Amino acid sequence: MAILIYANLKDSSKERLFNEISIIPKLGPIIVHDHESFAHVLKWNVSDPRVIVFLALDHDDLAFVLSQKKFLSDYRLIMILQDSNEESISKGFSLYPRFLTYRDGDFKEVAAVLETLMEYMNSQNKRHFESEQIMSARN
Repeated sequence: MAILIYANLKDSSKERLFNEISIIPKLGPIIVHDHESFAHVLKWNVSDPRVIVFLALDHDDLAFVLSQKKFLSDYRLIMILQDSNEESISKGFSLYPRFLTYRDGDFKEVAAVLETLMEYMNSQNKRHFESEQIMSARN
């Protein structure tokens, strides 16, 4: 299962994020650093990512991800906001993230949520595969 990570190249906190999530086994992230690449992966379902970690550097990044809202409904989103002001929080929650935090925080929680999401989704995929095998065996 692929994970899509957006992290602006100018964002120094991306290194902290990458360090925390690097301990997760079988992560295999698709990492994009610009809006165009992010939109391409979303719209064309490149590598079929099911979880998105979006690290917003500034209000431009937040405005961009809000403009992509219609493409986010099939994904589990972990949203990392640029600040904790009320307007940013409100906009962040409008995307219905599974987890919301801030750039200046500790990314250990992000790694824990991401790992839990991956375990859950892998168990769902395994159940789906097993049920398909049972159905095939019956035919």
